[in-house]
Amino acid sequence: MLDTLLSTSVTGGWFVVAVFALALALLSLTVVRRGEGRWSTARWGAAVALAAAAGGALGWLLTWLVSEVWDAFGVSLSIAVHVAVALGCAVIGVGVLALTRRGVWRRLGAVGLVLSAVLVAAMLINIDFGRYATVQQALGLTSFSGATLPSRASAGSGQDASGAALAQLLDTWQPPADLPASGTVHQVDIPASSSHFAARPALVYLPPAALVPNPPPLPVVIALSGQPGSPKDVFEAGQVQGQLDAVAAADRGLAPIVVVPDQLGDPANNPMCVDSALGNSASYLTVDVPNWVRSTLNVAQGRADWAIAGFSQGATCAVQLGTGFSQLFGSFLAIAPELGPSSGDQAATIAKGFGGSRAAYDAAQPLAIMKQDAPYSDSVGVFVIGEADQQFGPNTEKLQAAATAAGIATSLFTSPGTAHDWHTGAYGFAQGIAALLPRLGLPPNAHG
Repeated sequence: MLDTLLSTSVTGGWFVVAVFALALALLSLTVVRRGEGRWSTARWGAAVALAAAAGGALGWLLTWLVSEVWDAFGVSLSIAVHVAVALGCAVIGVGVLALTRRGVWRRLGAVGLVLSAVLVAAMLINIDFGRYATVQQALGLTSFSGATLPSRASAGSGQDASGAALAQLLDTWQPPADLPASGTVHQVDIPASSSHFAARPALVYLPPAALVPNPPPLPVVIALSGQPGSPKDVFEAGQVQGQLDAVAAADRGLAPIVVVPDQLGDPANNPMCVDSALGNSASYLTVDVPNWVRSTLNVAQGRADWAIAGFSQGATCAVQLGTGFSQLFGSFLAIAPELGPSSGDQAATIAKGFGGSRAAYDAAQPLAIMKQDAPYSDSVGVFVIGEADQQFGPNTEKLQAAATAAGIATSLFTSPGTAHDWHTGAYGFAQGIAALLPRLGLPPNAHG
């Protein structure tokens, strides 16, 4: 029973119907007046309308301030979010007014109405943004395996294979009869031995082929969440495990190993994937994480077998590191990136992340990196934008044009009807990883 409830969708079905039905029932209980005179009822109706209008206006104003004036999230909130907050605040206004009525049940109903209004608004915002799919995720109860990773087994002479040799090895690899039906996600601590970056635990996806004795060396994707965020966003909102299990099911359990480290340190932090007083995020991602991956997992070794991917802030990092550390990452996937590292306005970014040096800030911009390092040899860049993302869409197109001009083989995917949200993120990981599979040495038929 509990498992069924926790797995219930919060974006459709009976849960959404029940939440709206509860809110309407409480609204009826607290607003409708019976057995009272005509003029009293009229005055009450006017008071309810005024409370709703005032609450709705306040909600719209606060959303506008957060989105357009304070820029709290680094992205403009959608009209749907404005409407959801305004609607929720309008009902809250009615609930606060209803608290003035006599009767314990009416006042309890008013409190319930306020709480249900908050729930309705949160549910509508989540439907628009696509962050949580189930009750379990919304409550933060999703857990990943803390079990020890399978020991690093030798794959014989193919251990150091890369490029064409790796593709041939994987093309001829035959799985054992007891190949698992799906991959597993493990929570791990990746030591920050070199960077001393205060990272939270990482998550690692191992496809079925990595879970058998003597597994083949597999390509690696380092994937990053947005900010605010955490590694679990990539699996919950980004739906990466299901996508890769489908890839593996189509081709003998083969899929990339995906490592999702924490590039933030805290949801509220943005070290911008550079080394600074905010933390040595770049060194963590380019030294500590690769060293741990190579020493712990059975992975392919060539740069062409490694990719870095991300959504939003993580996509910005993917472009920065994919272009600035092309000797490590032969390809990158950027889903709705910024033009470069950013933590507020330009002055704040330079002060926080670059010690006040405008020169250091300019040198860290992907456009500058690509211009300096061009022409690139055998690098691939995949870009994804949301069709309705008017803020980050132009960034993505500008970065793709610069990457193409620098000699990087690029492609661009557009997520139909979505904006800067996890609907775009999930689409981007699915399309982007599929596009990179042949590049990562996996047979073309793994696109299934």
